[in-house]
Amino acid sequence: MFKITSKIWNIICTYGGDYMASKNDFKLVKIKSKNYAKFLNLDENVDENMRARFGFYFLALECITNITDTSTLDDMIIDNEYCSQVKHLQNDDQGIDAIYIDHDNQVINFFNFKHKNEFNPDKSQSFGAITDSMKLLSYIQSSSTDGLNGITLEKTKQIIECLDSDDIWHMKLYIVSNESMPVKLEDTSAKSLEEIYDLDIVPLTLDDIVEFISNVPTDISAKFIADQEAVMTYEMDSLSTSKSYLVKLTLADVIRITCVNDQFRNDTAIEYEKLKDQKLKMDLLFDNVRRREIMKLLNQHQKVYVQDLSKLFDVTDETIRRDLEKLEQQNLVKRCYGGAVINDHTSQDISFLKRIDINNSNKVYIAKKAEHLINDGDTLMVDASTTCLALLRYLKDKKDLTIITNSIRLINEFVNSDFKIISTGGELRAHSYALVGPIACETIKKYYVDTVLISCKALDIKKGLMESNEPESIIKRQMIEQAQKSILLADSTKFDKTAFTKTCDLAQIDTIVTDKEPNIEWFDYIKENDIKLIY
Repeated sequence: MFKITSKIWNIICTYGGDYMASKNDFKLVKIKSKNYAKFLNLDENVDENMRARFGFYFLALECITNITDTSTLDDMIIDNEYCSQVKHLQNDDQGIDAIYIDHDNQVINFFNFKHKNEFNPDKSQSFGAITDSMKLLSYIQSSSTDGLNGITLEKTKQIIECLDSDDIWHMKLYIVSNESMPVKLEDTSAKSLEEIYDLDIVPLTLDDIVEFISNVPTDISAKFIADQEAVMTYEMDSLSTSKSYLVKLTLADVIRITCVNDQFRNDTAIEYEKLKDQKLKMDLLFDNVRRREIMKLLNQHQKVYVQDLSKLFDVTDETIRRDLEKLEQQNLVKRCYGGAVINDHTSQDISFLKRIDINNSNKVYIAKKAEHLINDGDTLMVDASTTCLALLRYLKDKKDLTIITNSIRLINEFVNSDFKIISTGGELRAHSYALVGPIACETIKKYYVDTVLISCKALDIKKGLMESNEPESIIKRQMIEQAQKSILLADSTKFDKTAFTKTCDLAQIDTIVTDKEPNIEWFDYIKENDIKLIY
């Protein structure tokens, strides 16, 4: 919330508050559940709903027990269908889907899961889930195992052994579902069952699951006062998709608004001497910043571990796992046991010297196919991609070509050619030999050309053209704006992939030159949008 006066802005940042899970939260939990299911060795004939259900078991168990080891979580699950589909064992669960014997705290935890496929804000948990669970609890209460089999029999024997020992054990029954409202425990029936079986019944709904997996701090606020001259806005250029607000603060204010003491965070008049020994609340680090840092570590080491990252950023393991899931959804990383590894070259910001050797034969093929699209006397804008460089090598015999480019490598290679070359100038990205930034953009805006030649990092029908970094994406976007027609040079490995940032929609491209025949979905889209396809 911003309160603007003639001299100051009072900026109040507030996190948390009352929360009610929404349909989007339902979708998020379902997506996360399906991601967990990817680690299971399921047959292809297992439908998506069943996969989401089994994944939900893992999601819920990990949230409640704080155990991340997949084999340990798998060992907890005794559900009939899960045992059949995943463990390939026959079992009668007697109304209990999972059991966790917590020896450290001497608590026996029972779980009854209900996973719904559709969101219903008015739907509550059924009391029947509790009564179903009493089947196995009756066996345990009577210390009998007659009629039990499989994993259920083994777990029951372990539980009875614990209860018969001299140690004091407690029992909890978790009724867990992705429904909106919990089962009512106020009536006499629920209380009677708790007394009869000497256990606590704990209902957990969609709200609770979302709270478990959320890293948004609860009831945390901070306030600071900044002079109007200390606040400014920044955009890389007019085409940038993001705007930043830059606020100049004293170091003391930064310490105060991020410290663990909530009174200090909102006291703009506090004596700075009191802040000397304050511990900072590091989990306030913004998600995107943390994910960028994770990507830097991945580019350096190729692999990262959840436990190491949680210690580094002072956040929970679940927060890091969520970060890795977000990065995986962007095809930037691949999650693995205990952490994540860098994805293949599609989404990496690979150096020019490495890119020039990737799919080289495909680039040559594309260059030959695109050669005839350029005529004598054409004015061109050319990006810093290796594929465009390959095409320029086949245009040496063309006459009176004018080329405006942000590629240092292109300028260097054709310095003695007959091409008229205009450099955009700008800030050098040594990684890719590309000139970027406001100066490059302003130069590009001065010219209008016949054709722009560009490549991309990834290509998707719905998401469009994508790049691994924002600065080069902005340059390409501006080049497209200045050209009468746009030609995309993209090999087949780029299709149906995702990269970090969007450059433009596919509809802004006039011609696509690639090395292989795309699938029927691409053909239909290209035809509908009047795009010329060459392969």
